[in-house]
Amino acid sequence: MNRLPDDKKKLPLMDKITLGPIKKYKNYNRFPWKMMVHIVLVMVVTTQIVLVIQSSGGYSRSEEAFFFQTFLNDQAEYNGVDFEKNRNFYSINEVREFINKSIDSYFNIEEADTFEVYNIPREFNDTTQQYKKSPVSLDIFYIRGHRRDQFSTISYDIDPNNLGPFDEDTTSVSDFRSLVSNSTHFRLVYTLRNTIPSVSIGSTNCFLWSIFQEFDFTLRNVLVLEVHTTRQF
Repeated sequence: MNRLPDDKKKLPLMDKITLGPIKKYKNYNRFPWKMMVHIVLVMVVTTQIVLVIQSSGGYSRSEEAFFFQTFLNDQAEYNGVDFEKNRNFYSINEVREFINKSIDSYFNIEEADTFEVYNIPREFNDTTQQYKKSPVSLDIFYIRGHRRDQFSTISYDIDPNNLGPFDEDTTSVSDFRSLVSNSTHFRLVYTLRNTIPSVSIGSTNCFLWSIFQEFDFTLRNVLVLEVHTTRQF
């Protein structure tokens, strides 16, 4: 049965609302242009996403390997896709020395002997009326009910002039032991910006990385460090 020309075969309002694009084509010879455009758009967008993921995947693994070597274990080799993200500490001096080294590496990373260039975001200081490097964020999560003021979380901004509870001159071994033993965990967050040529991994060439050091004391007598990262465009 031959189809009638479009101008001779009207499309009733009810069929226009209820019929799908294939039925409209079969019954009224209305080619589903809108559906085809949507399919093409989905294919184009999907292809772009796959290309970006493939091109940036290697970059992300390379950056994570560098961050893990800087903020977890500088003696380890991070060459594979999956690698160890934990480290155990059994002494107070060991963990304080490690944390102070991490903080020092962070604030001196702009002058570090690395192939990539890293910048610490700046914040405006109302007191000095100058921009300064963003501090390291420290959050301590205390055991519920331990602190008299009932605040279970205490936050600090750590910078080279204020190491908070990690300052060995102002915080004794006994005080630091008390801090750890009366908390469930504490977290240090470092923020870095990495700008690279846009042709390297697609259209985006500026990334803001956050590196998290999570110190967990729930097992008691061992402080377990886990490092993970996030990336923003």
